[in-house]
Amino acid sequence: MSKAHTLEAPGIELREIDRSQEQKTDYSLPNAPICLVTGFAQKGEDYTLQWINSRSTLNDYYGTPTNELETWFYNAICEILSRGGVALAAKLPYNNASLSSYTWREWELGNVVEINIDWDDIKIEYVKEIYQNLIKVLAKKGINTDPREIKQQWNTIVELATKGENPIAEAITTSDGQTSALSFPQSDGDPLVYPWTINGAARSLEIVLKT
Repeated sequence: MSKAHTLEAPGIELREIDRSQEQKTDYSLPNAPICLVTGFAQKGEDYTLQWINSRSTLNDYYGTPTNELETWFYNAICEILSRGGVALAAKLPYNNASLSSYTWREWELGNVVEINIDWDDIKIEYVKEIYQNLIKVLAKKGINTDPREIKQQWNTIVELATKGENPIAEAITTSDGQTSALSFPQSDGDPLVYPWTINGAARSLEIVLKT
């Protein structure tokens, strides 16, 4: 806020302007739209409105998200801040009186194939490498498929290894007909068997690439 004082004298006009408060953020509505956001966070006082005007303030009050619910709350505040606004935020407890009022639906999975993954050895770059190599094989064979999901990648590798005039592997199936592993014969010993895992898909694809 600026204040101006004018001192008039014969032939002279002296203006004094107070700019001492101009470094403070102006939170008035026309300059900084305010949005109310409620949601879940890993820390912070329940039901208490907090004035969030920066990412650092957000992290100080509520921390960074640890699950999907907290991510929605966190990202909503970040979106307001990125648009030049101010968030009036309130943290909700996970156990609250309105919880039973939310509309929800329960799902049950069937025919689930267990996947055992050693995440110490598997990184997202590893999955990308499977995808990129698989796309190259499909392009070379003239197959127009874009297997982005891990399960779809596995099924595509099964098709490449077990179908066609000269299959290089045998499919090991479960009782419901799902391919749970690929068995690659070896001339000098027991067959190589790779299960339905990310690692198994990668190893099976390596043999397909070499064939």
